[in-house]
Amino acid sequence: IQQTTHNVALSPQSILIDFEVASWNAFSRNFPTARVKGSHFHFAQNIWKKIKKYGLTKLILNNDNARRQVANLTALPLLPSNEINEAFSNIIESFFELGDKCIRLTDYVLKTYIEEPRYLIDFWSHFDLIGKRPGTNNHVEGYHGHCEIHPHLRAWIRYIQEGEQSTTSRYEQAQQHTTRRKKRRTVNNDLRLTEATKSYFNGPLGSEDYQATLRSLSYRYIVVLDNDSNS
Repeated sequence: IQQTTHNVALSPQSILIDFEVASWNAFSRNFPTARVKGSHFHFAQNIWKKIKKYGLTKLILNNDNARRQVANLTALPLLPSNEINEAFSNIIESFFELGDKCIRLTDYVLKTYIEEPRYLIDFWSHFDLIGKRPGTNNHVEGYHGHCEIHPHLRAWIRYIQEGEQSTTSRYEQAQQHTTRRKKRRTVNNDLRLTEATKSYFNGPLGSEDYQATLRSLSYRYIVVLDNDSNS
């Protein structure tokens, strides 16, 4: 790989990817010491795709409780791993009152992410990374968007070669622990999440209040993903 990338030493501590098994296999094999994590944005996107498939969009957008539970679902990656099962059980109970179509959604989440899942909780849980690195890679989608398809490792390296100058600059920024400026709303949300997590971890903030904070931050995914699906 070093030869393919013009001898730039790549030794990431963690790698953020979408929920494609081929990507996970490629990065895990080539960077065995890195923690490979599934993007929070793509986790929410996968849930929204099922909402559309099951004909739940109108219900979610017009029913306060349904929208609340979808926000709770998309907030699951921000909970401590040992609290996810209980939180998901509470979501199931609330969705049960909304009809069989909603149960199809929770069954999908259960089988894909919770109970003998396709994606282990450690892959998509971001609680231990809050405040340390982004939980989502959607802020670099513009960079990845130049590729015609989701890049697996070979395509990713090829794209690095083609954009060598800008990539080298970004690599140097990473080595110096600098990044490009984030949008103010993103910075504020990151700070709010980090402070809430610290307060919850240290005791002043209770479980219900912490989940309420996560839910309020997760509502933005509903708006963004609905807008994307209508564009």
